[in-house]
Amino acid sequence: MKFTCLLLFILFSFKTPSSETPNSEPLNSETTEQIKVLKVGVYNIEPFFNFKEKDLVGGVTLKLLELIRKELNISFKYEVYPYPRVLSKLNKGEIDLAIFYPSNNKNDNYTALVKTLGNDNLIFSSPKIKAEKLSDLFGHSLAVITGASYSDAIDKSHEIDKHEYTTYNQGISVFKHSRVDAIILPRVTSEYYQKQLKLDKSLFMYSFILNHKANWIHVRKGLDPALSQELIKANNKVINKYGLKSLYDLYK
Repeated sequence: MKFTCLLLFILFSFKTPSSETPNSEPLNSETTEQIKVLKVGVYNIEPFFNFKEKDLVGGVTLKLLELIRKELNISFKYEVYPYPRVLSKLNKGEIDLAIFYPSNNKNDNYTALVKTLGNDNLIFSSPKIKAEKLSDLFGHSLAVITGASYSDAIDKSHEIDKHEYTTYNQGISVFKHSRVDAIILPRVTSEYYQKQLKLDKSLFMYSFILNHKANWIHVRKGLDPALSQELIKANNKVINKYGLKSLYDLYK
């Protein structure tokens, strides 16, 4: 009888494990063990995130996020918005994280947590200018993505007439129809749209590499520090484990 009472005492002295599954809603208390779902901002820009009608079905950045998620005991809830709204949502703390190029805006109310896979950014120009360097674009029009930060030389330039578009598909369309003189495209994007839209290769005949720019995992202010450290470890583990150098490696 004494042994039975002792056994019952030991069993009920331990906290009963939570029955919450990785797909359930997060608890109110922010600890690494309790947060089960992170809200991840997704922008509707292919090939980083690909859609079939309105359903998220793939993309190189989604592949990266899924590899990171699998290293964590956490689920991701993907929320789709135009690129500028993803930044706004993160700034307001309405989503937990997003992957994008860092900016120099000191008013941003989120944290650039860790460098992750980026892109080789290329500038493609029309046959009339055949640009080989950035200064060749002075006085000409350049298609860029609204809200994206490419480099100080581009972002702060007053010599280049920048036309903003919400997707690369829009930018390619105006470039194809000669309504802009040049366009910035990550390497993965140029190859993806050449295949998807069956574009004439002559459209991309004149190009030069602007830079390689790393994306960063950005998180909202106030995210649990222990969880932030787990995200850093998971990101670095994925990159090293698979020998990844850029998002292009997840496309090939």
